[in-house]
Amino acid sequence: MYVPLILTILAVSPSAGGTPKLAEGLTYRCDFGPPADRNFDGWPDGWTRRRGPGMPDYVRVAIADDAELPADAGRALRIELDGGGAQVHTPPVAIDRQFSFLATARLRTAGLHEDSAVLSLVFLDEAGLPLATHSAPPITGTNPWREIQIGPVSISDPRATRAQLVLRVAPRGDREDLNGTVALAEVRLRQLPRMTLRADQPTHVYVGIDPATVRCEVSGIELTRAAIRFELLDWRGARLAATEVPLIGSISGGGAFTGTATWHLPPGDFGWYEVRAVLVGEQPVELTRTVSLARMRPLPPSPRSEFGWTLRSEREPLPAAELSRLLGQSGARWVKLPVWYDPADGARGDEIASFAEQLSLQGIEMVGILDQPPAELRAAFREPGRLPVASVLIEPALWKPTVSPALTRLSLKVRWWQLGDDADASYLGFPDLPAKIGEIKQQLEEFGQEVRLGIGWRWHYAPPEAPAPPWSYLSYAADPPFTADELAAYLGGPAAAPSATPRWIVQPPLPASQYSLPTRVRDLVGRMLAAKIHGAAAVFVPEPFHEDRGLMNADGTPGPLFLPWRTTARLIGGTEYLGQLTLPGGSINQVFAQGDSAVMVIWNDQPTREHLSLGTPVELLDAWGRSLPIAATAGEGPPGQAIEVGPLPTFVTGLSAPVLRWQIALGFANPRLASVFGREQSLGLVLQNSFGQGLGGELTLVPPRSWSHDSRPLRFKLNDGESLTLPIAFALQPDANSGPQPVRLDFELAAGQNYRFSVYRTLQLGLDDVQIELATRLREDGSLLVEQRLTNLADQPVSFQCTLFPPGRRRETRQVINQERGQNVLTFVLPDGAALLGQKLWLRAEEISGERVLNSTVTAER
Repeated sequence: MYVPLILTILAVSPSAGGTPKLAEGLTYRCDFGPPADRNFDGWPDGWTRRRGPGMPDYVRVAIADDAELPADAGRALRIELDGGGAQVHTPPVAIDRQFSFLATARLRTAGLHEDSAVLSLVFLDEAGLPLATHSAPPITGTNPWREIQIGPVSISDPRATRAQLVLRVAPRGDREDLNGTVALAEVRLRQLPRMTLRADQPTHVYVGIDPATVRCEVSGIELTRAAIRFELLDWRGARLAATEVPLIGSISGGGAFTGTATWHLPPGDFGWYEVRAVLVGEQPVELTRTVSLARMRPLPPSPRSEFGWTLRSEREPLPAAELSRLLGQSGARWVKLPVWYDPADGARGDEIASFAEQLSLQGIEMVGILDQPPAELRAAFREPGRLPVASVLIEPALWKPTVSPALTRLSLKVRWWQLGDDADASYLGFPDLPAKIGEIKQQLEEFGQEVRLGIGWRWHYAPPEAPAPPWSYLSYAADPPFTADELAAYLGGPAAAPSATPRWIVQPPLPASQYSLPTRVRDLVGRMLAAKIHGAAAVFVPEPFHEDRGLMNADGTPGPLFLPWRTTARLIGGTEYLGQLTLPGGSINQVFAQGDSAVMVIWNDQPTREHLSLGTPVELLDAWGRSLPIAATAGEGPPGQAIEVGPLPTFVTGLSAPVLRWQIALGFANPRLASVFGREQSLGLVLQNSFGQGLGGELTLVPPRSWSHDSRPLRFKLNDGESLTLPIAFALQPDANSGPQPVRLDFELAAGQNYRFSVYRTLQLGLDDVQIELATRLREDGSLLVEQRLTNLADQPVSFQCTLFPPGRRRETRQVINQERGQNVLTFVLPDGAALLGQKLWLRAEEISGERVLNSTVTAER
């Protein structure tokens, strides 16, 4: 763990001048006032407009006054939609790559229902061809003036010489707005000092606790003396370490400085971290960069895991080799990838085939997605936006020639295929669906290998019926995504009862813009558990490289959910679900086994100290793979450990699967006790040998104090796979409370090795048909009101004599006579109630003309 706070201030190399001064400047500005329209034609000078399909001339774009703009903000460029879109460009401006760039503008929209407005910063080469594009989030609906910001961003491509801003207003899907307006004002492109921050690992992901180094480079500042303050932050934002390192570099011919500072991070624990770099000097300057990194705990592989990612490309945002290595480290077993490429682009086919082979070496199964067709085939449809795959794959003579290169290259490497991406559900309601999918499958299999084909589906629709379905799986998605409880309900029973067609599901994480990180972690792990427990055959994250709802950041560095996803996928992927344990603190848990080892995922809505006695030493990991403290507990019974449990799921590892199977299977033949006191009763404890060999053992019962029993251990023997019902004799004392009765069962087993552990169970003392509840309240006159609620759940009337025993006072007696089905309320009024506060009151209800007795206690409260 990063414990010390390092505040090392390193001396800055002396030089003339003293403090950093940022060499920033305004590269371009347009307020659409008179200087921007010198010929008074209503069009900003030097701006251009795109014309073509979807961008008709009749859509009016012109400079106009806007009363909602501040008086000093100039005018606005107004786009009036009329069933078409518009795209406008600022003049290209020269740039210097040693700087970074910040683009800002004001934007106002009205009546955008089908369209969206997107502002982008585009870097161009000398010929005006785009090299890189950075876009702000799209804006829809009706919005007052708001400031849009892009960046700061930088570009290292040596071909980049110019930049321009582009505003595009276009449909988001198949339909478009017939009216609506978009207004643009106060356009700025600012040139700022460039600052980059990178780790020495391309993915910023480290295996184990390998040394990590970050390097900060700053250029485009006028300075002679400056330093970088580095800070290391954990997932909560707490600062763990800090230091200052001088910038070392040189001054260019234009007077701008370029320098670097390097920090070797101190050794630390596993987990997700952020490194922040701040340019510092005697004057405050606003130049900061932050990068994330992850230290992964080595965890066992899960070759039969259900979990995977859906990628947009094998080369974005990381090179294919780095991406395949990251996927192997992550615990993914499945990767979906679009593979429909232009037949003329042979290099693209080589890249996809190479990536599939790299995944195979990592033990990862690739699923080839046939989704959006290449440009040549797409042109035949003459439709904007995404094409539904069911429409594209109607005529084999049309689509088969463009698919054949991908099938030829990948038929020996890819066994699984999907028609349409994770959001495509175009086969819903398709006529004669089995015949159509069968035809497509037959066409795809002409390339020599069996094709396991899947299609997209939706939870609210019944699965398609077919005697021998040609699809191998259905890929289910929901918008908005299901919660863990909803997913469990729709999946139905546990994995022991799989559906006829394997169900693959799509699970995007909750967006970071709307939920806290602890909420997102708990939801992510909870849905992964629900999918695993209830029989999903495969579980995919649809956009893993997404700033808001991904596991990784858009630049390929790890997001805060990467390690929780990996920890869960590695520890429960490919395992067998065993069930839940009853724990003394009531914490929720799920247990999974693989071979002779097991893992338990545990959490509690309220922070709780939980006692575990599971037969082996255990290790507790949080969702990020960090070890959490465990305290050994001593006392009567088997040894145990005490752990802190809270709302975030944690993982208990090092468990014995046979011991956990024994504990989960253990039960009583009849968990309900008769409320008869002073008379011997017998419990039948059902034992099931789960150790794969014969065993011998002892059982010691630890019941409530109000029970009388023989405290000597009970001995037993069981052959491999044998069951035994062990009788346990006991008697209830007169003060035994009705209701739940917690008991502890301490075992010592000899099965190849010795095991000592405890099992917790709850028995019910009392009647199936009668319940009693007590409540107290201090009245204004100082007396204590005790309410007894007796509920009859049967059709036969019942009669009880109810006696309340206040400590140190005379008993109070009431009767319930012939109580029909329903509830009866009796009240006891005790004077000087304040003297009874905090003391325990005992109620004894004896059945009139019967043997049954119900005891209940309550602590007097205000």
